[in-house]
Amino acid sequence: MSSPSVEPSVSRVALLLGTLVALTVVGSSAVAVALPEVAAELQLDKPGTAWIVAAFSLSFSITTAVFGRLADLQGLRRPLRIGVVLLVTGSIAAALAPNFPSIVVARLVQGAGAGAVPVLALGVLAARFEGVARGRALGALTAVVSIVSGSGPLIGGVIAELLGWRFVLAVPAVALLIMEPVARLAPAGGRVEGRIDTRGAALVAAFTTGLVLILQSPATRPGPMLLAASIALLVGGAIALRAHVRRRPNGFLPLRVVANRSVVLTSLAGLTLLAGYLAALLSLPLMFTDEHGWRPLQIGLAMVPAALLGAIASRVVGGTAQRLGRYRVAAWLALGSAAGLLVAAVGHSAPIVVLIALGPVVAGFAAGQVALIDGLPELVDEDVQGVALGLFNLVFFTGGAVGSAIVGGLGGAFSIPVALAGVALLPAAGAVASLMISRSGPTRPADAEDRHHRARHALHNQA
Repeated sequence: MSSPSVEPSVSRVALLLGTLVALTVVGSSAVAVALPEVAAELQLDKPGTAWIVAAFSLSFSITTAVFGRLADLQGLRRPLRIGVVLLVTGSIAAALAPNFPSIVVARLVQGAGAGAVPVLALGVLAARFEGVARGRALGALTAVVSIVSGSGPLIGGVIAELLGWRFVLAVPAVALLIMEPVARLAPAGGRVEGRIDTRGAALVAAFTTGLVLILQSPATRPGPMLLAASIALLVGGAIALRAHVRRRPNGFLPLRVVANRSVVLTSLAGLTLLAGYLAALLSLPLMFTDEHGWRPLQIGLAMVPAALLGAIASRVVGGTAQRLGRYRVAAWLALGSAAGLLVAAVGHSAPIVVLIALGPVVAGFAAGQVALIDGLPELVDEDVQGVALGLFNLVFFTGGAVGSAIVGGLGGAFSIPVALAGVALLPAAGAVASLMISRSGPTRPADAEDRHHRARHALHNQA
């Protein structure tokens, strides 16, 4: 690491990385406000409109693990540039799309590029900072993301009202302006030699595609053929992937990562926090519009205080989680998120109650992921940190599909408050997962002798 005199400050690194990550999040949160205008101009029904969100989520979930493994093999710099170029290309194409098929393809490209950003940004933090400094940097990064993502409805509402929906879809293209400053922060070389396991990557993509399509089916309403294909991808991909990981323990998903209990529980806990947050982010504008007749700009302004609370919580947790216990802090934040969702469900007729309840949900999402991610690099060996972060992000962002699926399913069959009450069970389960790690202690990487023995055994199996 360079001397402190030439090393960029924690604040500058966090601001650059946080802005880049936030631009990818706006790809979902701001676009949600513009969807009615998109549907009106392109003459889309509700399932067609839902595919605009689902396409982004699908490719995002698939590529995040791929870019994580590329980072291990090639370093962070090249995959980061590839991801940003894809994000910008997809954003511009979506803004110019003349019809439904072209906008779906553009959103697939946009999501594919966006999938690179969170895992690589976290990889930069893990490479540049350690201990308390990493926690502070992560807290500052998440604070930026929380403010921008929580203000997504406001950003989308203002842009849509002044310039139209096409400019809302183009917002992530701003990432091109900060690509090079961010790339210069990233180490250029990889941590391990080898080639990417293409079969393993394809199986992960198949499994993730099936899972996300099934989760989005309440909103997108796929036909029986597509639904059957999705189930086949999910089940077949899971079976084939399990067998492949056993045959190639050092492949695309290393066995020592996917079999690490602490990594799996950390990822699942993150999934529940994002599911609760995105469910609230999608539900509250619908409730305020249907029950109180609020406009998008009014809704966005009302949700800003919760975003600020999430930013403050992120900074506080970033500086204290290591001392207080990362997983204990994550558990309390998850319980707060569950309580906020329940209060919003019960008090849905009173906007002030709902907006107050939104605070702990946003804090749980923003600060909870700080506590969880901060300890993740210490759970695995250095040569698989990228794929561990990729796995976390794959599971974590699948939570977005879970949250939106519950809102679409329960909200459509019953009501939005019932959907919020149902999704509250998820962060409650996330609290349990965090406490399990806290009480038993995180699973540590094996010592050098065990790693050497395992590597020799893997080479013997591959031969």
